[in-house]
Amino acid sequence: MSQVSLPTDQILKALKKTMGKYVSSIGSYSETQWNDKPSADEWSMGQLYEHIAMSTSGYFCYKINTCLRRENGSESLNIMPGGLKMYQHNSFPPFKFKVPQGLGDEPNPLPQSTYTKRFANLMEQLEDLAEAVKKDNGKFRSPHAVPEIGALNANEWLQMTEMHMRHHLKQKAYLDEYLMSKQN
Repeated sequence: MSQVSLPTDQILKALKKTMGKYVSSIGSYSETQWNDKPSADEWSMGQLYEHIAMSTSGYFCYKINTCLRRENGSESLNIMPGGLKMYQHNSFPPFKFKVPQGLGDEPNPLPQSTYTKRFANLMEQLEDLAEAVKKDNGKFRSPHAVPEIGALNANEWLQMTEMHMRHHLKQKAYLDEYLMSKQN
């Protein structure tokens, strides 16, 4: 199967740009705003940041590493049509998702001040992983929790990380609008 993801350097550049959009807003929310939820079944801004931090380190970086170490996957696994479509568009589908059961509880945010360093550490970790991904042959794949996506190689997981962060920028914009409307 041919490469469906972008070149690693292009993904890394996009990751820095997308991560920068989160980092540039840290510190601009009051403690009340950080924890304010539009409704009982929606996340606060703090929960969104925690989700990005935890899913990046605990899921996406983990999956990249499993591919690089050739663990919990196989060279015989494939990306599925749903996954191919995401990579063809370099984007998640434009609708809200429910986190698959077993992938995590409702995020419990830390103080806003901790996220500048956390996101800097995440970016450093992603840069290190990208260097290793460049040396990987891309044949080993690890399955995604969503079966319709299929199994991804290390470079595809790196791109999925950026697509996930970018997808949540829509949620961040929604929350920013919600918080702004409460000030008026």
